[in-house]
Amino acid sequence: MRNLAELLLEKTRENPAAEHLRYRRDGAIASLPRAETARRAALWAGALARHGVRPGDRVGIVSEKSVSHAISFFAVFSRGAAAVPVAEELPEAEMRFIFEDADPALILASDAYLEKTRSAAGRVPVLALDGLPVEGAAELESGPAAPGDLACVIYTSGSMGRPKGVMLTHGNFLANAASSLELIGAAGGDVVLSVLPYWHSFALTVELFTLLMAGGAVAVPKDKRDFSRRMADYRPTIVLLVPRIAAMLRQGIAEQVAASPAWKRRLFARALANASRVCRADPGLSGPPWARAMRWICLRTVLRPLRARLGGSFRFFVSGGAPLDAECQVHFTHLGIPIYQGYGLTESSPVVSAGNAAVHRLGSSGTMASWLLPKGGGDYTFEDDAGRRGKDLTGELLLRGNCVMAGYWRREEETAAALRDGWLHTGDVGYVDGDGFLYLAGRRTNLTCLLGGEKFHPEPIEERLKSAAIIADCVVFGEGCKNAYALVVPAAEHAGGMPRDEVARRIRAEIARLLAESPAHWRPRDFALIPPLTISEGLLTSTMKIRRTRVLGRHEETIRELCARNGDRAPACARAVSR
Repeated sequence: MRNLAELLLEKTRENPAAEHLRYRRDGAIASLPRAETARRAALWAGALARHGVRPGDRVGIVSEKSVSHAISFFAVFSRGAAAVPVAEELPEAEMRFIFEDADPALILASDAYLEKTRSAAGRVPVLALDGLPVEGAAELESGPAAPGDLACVIYTSGSMGRPKGVMLTHGNFLANAASSLELIGAAGGDVVLSVLPYWHSFALTVELFTLLMAGGAVAVPKDKRDFSRRMADYRPTIVLLVPRIAAMLRQGIAEQVAASPAWKRRLFARALANASRVCRADPGLSGPPWARAMRWICLRTVLRPLRARLGGSFRFFVSGGAPLDAECQVHFTHLGIPIYQGYGLTESSPVVSAGNAAVHRLGSSGTMASWLLPKGGGDYTFEDDAGRRGKDLTGELLLRGNCVMAGYWRREEETAAALRDGWLHTGDVGYVDGDGFLYLAGRRTNLTCLLGGEKFHPEPIEERLKSAAIIADCVVFGEGCKNAYALVVPAAEHAGGMPRDEVARRIRAEIARLLAESPAHWRPRDFALIPPLTISEGLLTSTMKIRRTRVLGRHEETIRELCARNGDRAPACARAVSR
């Protein structure tokens, strides 16, 4: 198979009537067969040709997640061009930077973002995605692209600076899709549902390529509200999410239980208590026979309504995009709604590891994908602070294989820095245990060293704290300080209208509770309340990751006051520049 358009073409020839896309139309659930996806993609490829798009060109795509958004990729691929998906929520200045950097021949934009896109596009022509033809006969062509040709330029979040365009080839995506198919355990009867956008490489690869390769279908919700409240309508078997969405769903379940009669709450508590006796970190159950029998009964009685909210066919969640707090993963396992954590990065197309129903370990990011194993022709290792490399070390994860990017678009120096000695340097620190499970601590650049020499990665602390309903976001810091500290964004839906002192009191209690069993140097000595972090202010990336340096710089004075009242010196905060 040469390219991604050929993937759709081959699967359509196998079974043209098979469901490909499931979506909501006029309040009801509708579906699109593969043949219809291929026909529309062919029509749109023709429209791109008429507007001057040639093989090798780049085509920008700005849209909320939709069926049209999904089909547009295959139209671009059929034309032999490369897609440049751009986050629709980016500030206009950052969107303009991407367009100037990527130099597309044409930009497709949905009606909702047409005006903003045209304003940011400069002289690049913008075509209405919703105005592309849908009537008429057309035959999809696989196009001229070879495996080594560019398929997408995906701009990374730019948490440390300006976004960089990651160049991914057709071969990169095809190899990762095949590897992910095996790793996640998707099959022909699966329907994957997610709210993750298609400029997020996790959704792009797993939904559009892996599920198509498996012969499954993709359910595209109308929006986040439709995803969270009407998930069962789509009857998914697999749901893709990120930790923020997992926290949202967990809070919704907690509120549902809290609103139940007292007798139901007691039964629910007993079901969870029993689950804690028998559920293990890996597949299977432990404990006495009576407890295992009780688990079976609870799953079919007390806990059954929770699974019903996900539809009658639900199998599991897959979480990616950020570290998933282990306690959250355990909680969902106890509910009988398993979440298997995965790990990847755009530069590796993206999936590197994941757990599945047959092979998982709670708290880990699963086992390595086959493209990193000898049978897949790839490899991985770790590099410690002394520069030693080995699979038995703790250090920065290094990767090589046929899913590693071709480089950064027009960034030769940064490409050379990321791809050294044939290895992709991920920047993520971790280790693989004796059974082959990957554990990650955080970004190498975020490692924080306190004045006494204690070190920690802030990411797992932050994810643990964000599991509290009253904490919407937080940034933990302490480089060169005697103690760790935190900037905390209260959750408006739980803190709104509450006196500030009471909000602070509740947050302090949650910090103490959630970190009670963590190392002492992980526990923030004090914290300060700050306003919400937003993409428009440049404090969050398009994938909702914290731009740590900018946040610390924005709140430098607050940090100084926080440290001073605790008899501590403030860390050196890089001054943020608002964009």
